[in-house]
Amino acid sequence: FSKNLFFEAGIKNSVVKNENDIIFFVTNGGINFYDTSRSNNFIYTENINAAYFNFRKSFTKWVLQAGLRAEQTIGDGEQKATGEKFKRNYTQFFPSFTVTHAVSKTDKLIFSYSRRIGRPAFNQLNPFRFYTDPFAYNTGNPLLNPMLTHSFEFTYNLNSKLITTISYSKTNNFIIGFFRREEGSKIQEEKQFNFENRNNYSISFTAPLKPAKWWSSNNSLVIYRNIFGGDYLGTVISNNRNTLSFNSTNTFSLPKGLTIELSGNFRSKVAWGPNLINNFGGLSFGLSKLIIQGKGTIRFNISDIFYTQVLNLEATNQNPNVILVNAGDSRVGNIVFTYRFGKKTVAQNRTRVTGTEEERNRIN
Repeated sequence: FSKNLFFEAGIKNSVVKNENDIIFFVTNGGINFYDTSRSNNFIYTENINAAYFNFRKSFTKWVLQAGLRAEQTIGDGEQKATGEKFKRNYTQFFPSFTVTHAVSKTDKLIFSYSRRIGRPAFNQLNPFRFYTDPFAYNTGNPLLNPMLTHSFEFTYNLNSKLITTISYSKTNNFIIGFFRREEGSKIQEEKQFNFENRNNYSISFTAPLKPAKWWSSNNSLVIYRNIFGGDYLGTVISNNRNTLSFNSTNTFSLPKGLTIELSGNFRSKVAWGPNLINNFGGLSFGLSKLIIQGKGTIRFNISDIFYTQVLNLEATNQNPNVILVNAGDSRVGNIVFTYRFGKKTVAQNRTRVTGTEEERNRIN
């Protein structure tokens, strides 16, 4: 409307059809027979209708921004093998607002609030059994509700460099995996359920540093506390823990077009629903060299040098006690050669935002 007054509104409609068709056969006497106990054809269709508006007003040292989004979700799921069906139809409202105060030319105070939704991934709704080995499987839950989060943040930006944020969030219907053993069997199930709530308190510090002309360092430190509470099959479960997380990326610009990058991360033990995830971290290294009069670059990178990025989860307050170790291909090395043709002033490709990112992220 004017230089200091801005208004935006829009609508969105998305329709997703996700089909998971898995076929198993049992061979008997050289003949393949369809295995109805393990085969699965799960179809889920979801329609989301949304409308929103954003309002922003600028003053001399203040900026006020507020918005509201309304969403209607209509979902239909069917597992063909068992005939199991479920339907979803709900409408939610998501307000948000931000207040920014310019303390000086370089310092800012920011307070924000938002209500957000986190829908389950499509495979988390699929009641089919996905076996990870002969003695363990995971299964989705068509009765899952979306996670709803209230978030409050207070941020102080000092000299546009040191950023300190204090935040609190409460999530209802937190989606988490619970473990149980089939009665009279050694086979273990992990099934997705809605935990009643999670409260998260945190303080974070972000600081880009320049210890020397040839050394740049970006660092972040987060200290937070997760508090989980809820009921699982008639048992009240409470789990909480303080956690520290640190990330650092360091770039060393050396003579003759040589650049070294060293990055590392560490996270201490964290409460996760009824579970405990143990310490996690890793170190990565990169080396690059300009060649062919600066038109070419050769890079060498290796991630997780010491192969320490291994997920170690303990579920000791469930029956049975579970220790899950997941060691993926985290240590990866690669060599890349890049050569730039033509002018150096060619504009970079723009990243296109289509409005379907949320749906894409829910596909596993």
